[in-house]
Amino acid sequence: MKDMTGKIAEVLTYLADVESRFGAVAQHYPDMFADSHQELSDTCQHLKDSLKPEELLIPVVGAFSAGKSTLINRTLGIDYLPVGMPPETAIPTELRYAEHERVEAVYESGEVEEYSLDEMDKLTAMASPDFS
Repeated sequence: MKDMTGKIAEVLTYLADVESRFGAVAQHYPDMFADSHQELSDTCQHLKDSLKPEELLIPVVGAFSAGKSTLINRTLGIDYLPVGMPPETAIPTELRYAEHERVEAVYESGEVEEYSLDEMDKLTAMASPDFS
């Protein structure tokens, strides 16, 4: 994913460079290139919009201890979510791609705090006192 993100950034930089260079030429020769410059700008914008990353939302639902966390961990190839008895992820959990791995806890007040992945067990215990 990081490799793809880098390639997209390269393409976006290239498109901006092409648009800028052609814009400079169009300024010097407006009679010849005004329409072409607008067309190129529109095309570049369309390409930039099409390269914006989109998130894929995949809800995973099921009964307690049905193996949802195990399924997600196996699919991702790393144990991001705690598993075991009692239910470990009895709180709504959302996984997203990010440049660096972290846990963001969003409290009922709307406050957001950042934690390391090593603190996931502690956060789960704090959020689910009835299960500990």
